[in-house]
Amino acid sequence: MDHPMYESVIAAHERSIELDTYGYRDPVSGLLVFSAKYLWDRGYCCETGCRHCPYVGRPRAEDLVSRRRA
Repeated sequence: MDHPMYESVIAAHERSIELDTYGYRDPVSGLLVFSAKYLWDRGYCCETGCRHCPYVGRPRAEDLVSRRRA
């Protein structure tokens, strides 16, 4: 939130959600950034630290399976 381009990044993310695209080009680096909607629809966390990951703080699927076995 302290980044000087924060507002531009959030605006780009909101546009990608409104347009129902998988992501956007980061206005700072030019790299592809997946939207939270795309990541959620994908159905799992890849654990690579995606900027808009909707699974942050949620248990991983393999953690849930291992708990059931215990």
